[in-house]
Amino acid sequence: MFFQTKVTGAIGAVVLVALLLVGGLFVSWQFEWHPPIISMEPGGSTLGRRPFVVKVNDRGTGLAVVSVRLMKDGESTPIHFQEFASPVKAVTISVKLDPSQYKLKDGPAVLNITADDRSYWSFLRGNKGTFEREVNVDFSPPTLEVISEDRYVTQGGTGFITYRASSDTERSGIKIGSYLFPGYRGHLADRDTFL
Repeated sequence: MFFQTKVTGAIGAVVLVALLLVGGLFVSWQFEWHPPIISMEPGGSTLGRRPFVVKVNDRGTGLAVVSVRLMKDGESTPIHFQEFASPVKAVTISVKLDPSQYKLKDGPAVLNITADDRSYWSFLRGNKGTFEREVNVDFSPPTLEVISEDRYVTQGGTGFITYRASSDTERSGIKIGSYLFPGYRGHLADRDTFL
């Protein structure tokens, strides 16, 4: 009888230790403290009509929510919100700003991206990853004004055009068919005048 009680007590102790180990592993996994990692492509500071890509990765319990907001003139405009029914380790989101849909105007703003995971850390609220970048919102296309032109070019001859482009122009030139003849600035007093 004494031997049977001792064996039963030993088996109970082993089962209890095993349960504590399994419970400890579960709790340590559910209470992970690594926030989601957020990145954005392209990495420039100007946002316009061209879509940008947001990548979010979580190495722990998986993503629960991803939110993209644009803060401008004291107002926070929600651009994208996605809630996941089941844990997701990584997500890639293509975001396109539509000025008519979001009532956005050109000028400086702050892009704010947040992601919450499913961890029990922080009183069951999980870990929050945050990405903020100061950006310039620019929906206006560059302007172009022809100053002088040579309308009559003979075969084998040359043509010469002077034009003015707005100061936010990155590249400009004259395109004929599949050929692009780039404009050159800096030869005249007006920096926005190209030859």
